[in-house]
Amino acid sequence: MIKVLITGSAHAGKSTLVEKIASLGYIVISESAQEVINEGISLHGSYVVWNSWRSDLKNERLFQESIAFRQISKEVLIDSSREGIVFLDRGIYDIYAYCQLRTIEYPQIIAKYEFRYDYVFLLETISFNPRLETGRVDSFEENQQVFTLIREIYSEKIGRCFFVPTYSNLLDGDQDISKCIDARINFIFSILGINLI
Repeated sequence: MIKVLITGSAHAGKSTLVEKIASLGYIVISESAQEVINEGISLHGSYVVWNSWRSDLKNERLFQESIAFRQISKEVLIDSSREGIVFLDRGIYDIYAYCQLRTIEYPQIIAKYEFRYDYVFLLETISFNPRLETGRVDSFEENQQVFTLIREIYSEKIGRCFFVPTYSNLLDGDQDISKCIDARINFIFSILGINLI
């Protein structure tokens, strides 16, 4: 199975893009971090309390470890002998970038496995909107740092990465990013040799 990773900074439209790819009938693996965030907000009662909990670096480390365990459990289940393509919304090495940004130790569990991605596509934020209610705590500057760290880590660990244009020139006056998402999918599919949508 060909593993196609969609990664990049927060608020880049990755999940929206992966959801659209899923609607086209492709196998996708959802973002583990957002799943853990959603559960954290639910368990803490609000995103304000959750974000406050995460501000303690000890808790941020627990958060990153939770993401690592969830991501590993998803990735080890991919049947590499099966035909087809699987699209992943973020990969295991994204955790390295966030740990570097927060200056915390990487979860040791990651070193016990070998991770392979056949294609890595990097998405930059189309237009930054912090949306704190989603449990994301990054500022604009941190968002840019994460993008740089992710690019460096995947370039080192995997090799070639494809930078996906924002296509922000396609934005309508109401900031609807659907045309940008479609253009990004067309770009990715052209690299993969898939008929364009």
